[in-house]
Amino acid sequence: MPSFKIHLMESITDLVGKTELDVQAKEGATLSDVFKEVGREYGESVKKRIIAPDGDFHPYVLISVNGNDVRGLNGINTRLNEEDEVLLALLIIGG
Repeated sequence: MPSFKIHLMESITDLVGKTELDVQAKEGATLSDVFKEVGREYGESVKKRIIAPDGDFHPYVLISVNGNDVRGLNGINTRLNEEDEVLLALLIIGG
């Protein structure tokens, strides 16, 4: 089973205590598949910070695959290859 690496920006490392997640998922997995595994491996509370109740990414979550914002690709349904570089960041908004 392929392994997918998700590089984390500082805004989310406090949730998992790591700067990178190594997630096992099936060949041809989508971001949705990979983040379901994140929920299983790192806890539903982490997944809920990333995935909204409607099944899409929260608007304050930034995900890129190989430097491309997934909103310009297929969003949460973007398919991944094992060598793809995934970057995850949470926007910090304040006043």
